[in-house]
Amino acid sequence: MSFRDAQQAVDRWIGQYKEGYFPPLTNLARL
Repeated sequence: MSFRDAQQAVDRWIGQYKEGYFPPLTNLARL
């Protein structure tokens, strides 16, 4: 799994719960 694939998987997972909510680790990954 590439970094991009992981990022997309996290985006989909978050979308199931709170749209627009990103945990701190995801914010770091997005920098």
